[in-house]
Amino acid sequence: MQCSVGRCVIVTAAAMAAPILAYGSPRGRIGPTATTQATSSTAPAATGPAEASGPGRVGDVPSPYWTRRVSEAGRVMAVEAAGRDARKRLAGRLADVEIAPEMTLGGFVRLYEPDGTDLRMFLPAARRMAVRYYDDAPIVAVRMATPRRAVYAALRSWALGRSPERRELIGQLEKKIMRSADVTIESTGIAAVPAAEVKDITEAERRLIELATSAPTWIDKTLRGVGAVRGGADDEDIAVVAERAAREDLLGKLHALQVDDDRTVSDLLDADKTLRKNFDKYFTTVRLSPHPPKHMKEGMSYVVVEIDLAGLWGLLCSSAGTPQ
Repeated sequence: MQCSVGRCVIVTAAAMAAPILAYGSPRGRIGPTATTQATSSTAPAATGPAEASGPGRVGDVPSPYWTRRVSEAGRVMAVEAAGRDARKRLAGRLADVEIAPEMTLGGFVRLYEPDGTDLRMFLPAARRMAVRYYDDAPIVAVRMATPRRAVYAALRSWALGRSPERRELIGQLEKKIMRSADVTIESTGIAAVPAAEVKDITEAERRLIELATSAPTWIDKTLRGVGAVRGGADDEDIAVVAERAAREDLLGKLHALQVDDDRTVSDLLDADKTLRKNFDKYFTTVRLSPHPPKHMKEGMSYVVVEIDLAGLWGLLCSSAGTPQ
């Protein structure tokens, strides 16, 4: 795979055991010295926070907890609210969808709507794909998806009404409509049952409801860290040092994630030893990313690692739901 700067080398698991994916390496392939599990570009993406394990585990149908503790009206309200949240998050993802070289959907819309517009207007084909119920908590996750081609088609119609002279861009959208038949954009929404609809509600459940009601925007995303090393050392040393730097970069980003207006992940870890212990286990799920860095400098080698934030959300739910 050739990149605009330097050389971009991807070594997959099929090629060697536990390899490192190195980008921009001046000396070619980086050897099998990484401790991180590699992932190929065809690996299935995480489906979102509904896949959390532990006390926040979920199922396709309501568990006995729901029939004993949650009213039917409360369940329906939570599902509807999670659906609205999923659509809102899905619209947020559209802003970064590339529609042309150096042009995103959000950037294009802002050219004509400087104050912004509701990107949900480009989701006419969005559909609910799954509803997941947390087994032991009054929380619902709804996964929603839209065909990418439907987004392009809606944008094309919008663009024709505002900038028919942009024929080149409109032509590119038409090509994308034809080429993206089976590609979808997905997102997962979270919502809690109103406290009044939970029988004999506990303080732990109130904390869970409060957490889910203001769930962070990052809960269904993947976070990446980048490590860069200047060439000149032995290839194996470059790989190890670059991966270590990438993991440190990712760890710093995880700690800085905002949970609410007043607290970050780091704040919660400092206040809860059990949560920190579980976080350390969660961090072992870091994997090598198939996505190269957006910007690379000549003579530098890069390693990118990533982690799904759904697991972190599950840990936060588990911590909030633990009696104190």
